[in-house]
Amino acid sequence: TMDITQNILIQNSLKNQYQLLEDIIDSVPARVFWINVDGVYQGGNNLFLQDAQIGSKEELIGKTDFDLPWGEGYASTYRSDDVEVMNSGDTKHLSEYEELDQNGNRVIWQSCRVALKDSTGVVTGLLCVYEDITERRLNEEVLHEQKDTLHHQAHHDDLTSLPNRALFQQRLNNAIIEGNKHNKPFALLFIDLDQFKQINDSLGHDVGDLVLQEVAERLQTHIRQEDCLARIGGDEFTILLNSFNSNQDVSLFTQRILENIKEAIQIDGHTFYLSCSIGISLYPNDSTSTEELLKFADTAMYRAKNQGRNNAQFYTNDMTIAAFEHVAMQSSLNQAIKNKEFIVFYQPKVNAKTNHVTGVEALVRWQHPTMGLVTPSQFVPIAEEMGLIVELDRLVMKQSALQMAEWRKQGVNPGVLSLNLSPKQLEQPDFMAFVMEILQETQCQPEWFELEVTENELMQNLDEMQTKLSEIQELGIQISIDDFGTGYSSLAYLKRLPISKLKIDKTFIKDIVDGGDDAVITKTIIMMAHNLGLDVIAEGVESIEQRDFLVANGCENIQGYLYAKPMPANKLVTYLNDKKPSRPARF
Repeated sequence: TMDITQNILIQNSLKNQYQLLEDIIDSVPARVFWINVDGVYQGGNNLFLQDAQIGSKEELIGKTDFDLPWGEGYASTYRSDDVEVMNSGDTKHLSEYEELDQNGNRVIWQSCRVALKDSTGVVTGLLCVYEDITERRLNEEVLHEQKDTLHHQAHHDDLTSLPNRALFQQRLNNAIIEGNKHNKPFALLFIDLDQFKQINDSLGHDVGDLVLQEVAERLQTHIRQEDCLARIGGDEFTILLNSFNSNQDVSLFTQRILENIKEAIQIDGHTFYLSCSIGISLYPNDSTSTEELLKFADTAMYRAKNQGRNNAQFYTNDMTIAAFEHVAMQSSLNQAIKNKEFIVFYQPKVNAKTNHVTGVEALVRWQHPTMGLVTPSQFVPIAEEMGLIVELDRLVMKQSALQMAEWRKQGVNPGVLSLNLSPKQLEQPDFMAFVMEILQETQCQPEWFELEVTENELMQNLDEMQTKLSEIQELGIQISIDDFGTGYSSLAYLKRLPISKLKIDKTFIKDIVDGGDDAVITKTIIMMAHNLGLDVIAEGVESIEQRDFLVANGCENIQGYLYAKPMPANKLVTYLNDKKPSRPARF
């Protein structure tokens, strides 16, 4: 007889410890298993048994990965990684496996493998703990995508996906750093669409946005990989033009852009003929400062607008002086209107076949006390900015009407007097009363006058414009569309508005003798005017060849330097009294 009490107690203790260890392993929120050096399973917790689709731990023991559900797909990879750990004796932390489950869904596992050793240090197997981190990784990917999206939104324009002002300034800063290191010049182009605001005002921002996207795509075709095109707001774009050989290269580049933007844009049944003004600053010639390069290019762009739009200007120091003059004009323009510092010049309109003057256009000039005679392109935009255009228009209208009355008393007949009219004038509630007051005060007849309104501006509020212009027509005053062809050129508004004449813009007249698009557009406008029963006149005619082309295609009314420049009232009388004025016609 032997006393085995102690042995029973030890066995019970070991059994309890084993059960405790098993309970601990089963409570771990991860899959746990262990194998011997041959890859044969020696045990695993309940979560692992679920993955292995095995009902009990006893059933698992003795199997390998090739006996389990993942045997055909991933067993070889698992065995290779297990052998690597057991051969090296090192722990392999946080390995990730991306797999597809039975339904084809992504599953991402993260594992930690530890080599098991006996008391002598000999590797006897491997312990692996792994968990499903699919949700965590997918959330991280979503957050990463959101971060990328937010970063893109912070640095790119929503409408065109081009870099925005912030990113462009970063690129510009980098270009300056590279320029300093490698003595590498570059050009900065500031591009502004001419009269784009009228599109938004008349047809809405949806159409305007489509136009901006089209312009962005056109500009994109001109830049290289090393360049940078950005939209910095509204209808303003910038281009960082890296590496060029000469200013001539930059000029040719801008010329291609100008020509491309001029091509017709078709949007939602509308045809637009846009243009742009481009300002250029050069590094390091003009500046080595980000702020100054942008400011100088912007200044040059405004110079391009003042030069008649649809052109490019390099920055010069004189432009900064002109910018200060602009500020000076702003401060003195209001006082100039009160002091009546404005005078009116008159440019004849001539029938090219008969050589008779059919009318004159009133063109305002500012007789500045210190700057001398200032042209409208220099101060009219400022008057519009300052809200003084209505007061200025009325000053010119009244002064011109008084002059017309004086001419008629003297027996001088200049034909119909054309007055440029701002749509803001038409929006004034007392405009018709103002017109009636002028006619009564000067004793002028309504049929002596013609009002010229730019077509783009008419579209801002077509219904109201139709009402007001109809009232003007009922008085006997004619309505003419100025700068026709540069904006909408839509038959819809021509049919609705009480128009008697179309004036072809000088931008088309300039190159009509070359036989290109301008010639085709000009012919089309003339034909359309005749078909609608409207008169047509061409402005900006400077050569006999241009005049001959127009007359041959049915446009006899001419305005331009070929016949006369704008002139003061007294010189116009001399011009009209000349029995043999300049007669370039051969007809």
